[in-house]
Amino acid sequence: MDFSASRTLISAITSGGCSVLGLTLATVPAQAAAVSLLLPQTRTGTVQSVRPVDIHGDRYLDLAVSLDDPGSAPVVGRVGAMECPPDLKPGDRVSLRFTMGVITSVSRA
Repeated sequence: MDFSASRTLISAITSGGCSVLGLTLATVPAQAAAVSLLLPQTRTGTVQSVRPVDIHGDRYLDLAVSLDDPGSAPVVGRVGAMECPPDLKPGDRVSLRFTMGVITSVSRA
């Protein structure tokens, strides 16, 4: 099986030289090429805000977390209350588990 066409396409996309339907794709930042948010991973950060939410009797927490990765934007997500420490508050250091780019669990770092 020849993968040279796939390698060429990937190279064009990551270098910003690919045009699809007349739209030019922006250059992918260097750190995005190294870690895909679609892969399961654990990252650490600091809780910026916590807001409890009750939806039809199920408890969730809306979280905003600043990741430790340099230059990364804060992550915002809704997580089931059972997947978080019970007394989570702003300023707490946490470890976030991501799957497919979605926060699936939170634990103390």
